[in-house]
Amino acid sequence: MAAEGPVLTVHQLRFGFPGGPHWSLPNHTLEHGMLALTGRSGSGKSTLLATLSGLCASLGGEVWVCGARADIPDVARRLRHTTVAVVPQDALLFDWLSLRDNVRLPSRLAGQVRSADAVLDALGLLPVADRLPRQLSGGERQRACLARALCSGARLILADEPTAALDRAAAQTAVDLLRTHSQRPGHGAIVASHDPTVISVCDDIVDVSTLRVGP
Repeated sequence: MAAEGPVLTVHQLRFGFPGGPHWSLPNHTLEHGMLALTGRSGSGKSTLLATLSGLCASLGGEVWVCGARADIPDVARRLRHTTVAVVPQDALLFDWLSLRDNVRLPSRLAGQVRSADAVLDALGLLPVADRLPRQLSGGERQRACLARALCSGARLILADEPTAALDRAAAQTAVDLLRTHSQRPGHGAIVASHDPTVISVCDDIVDVSTLRVGP
């Protein structure tokens, strides 16, 4: 999908659940770089990430990713194959694929051939690259999801607590890789996190706790 424009532009976005809690993010633009979503647990950070990716329908407003209207379901679906990569908090991997094949899967589905070994090595995963997810620790699975996003060719990475299961050294490596990705022209990362290591390197911060407008 050809797309031009800022990595992310939000206009009067309302997000949440029909009949439940909802929030409003009036206007925000991320030309490139890293944006941190902060706030207490339950404040809506994960819901906002899911809305920005199109995995959760918005309650109103507009979301534009690299010039494409990401709040339209069909467009959001195509963007997740070409432009947007999601790093979920629960480290979703295919049980029947090796770590390496899980990481390479998005690029293979896009018809591209990318080696994952450089990113796997940077994240300390190369020695376990041929193992299945059930043979990995929680931290290894979380790093595998980040490696998958970094290898996907996506311009925008949406990561939900990507360092929560990592020790200090592994968390710093993850942050450095996200920072390197987001500093490329036309690229960015939005990270929901409580981790000061993540928040300290972000170019902008949105405290989601301040956005709630409904019960």
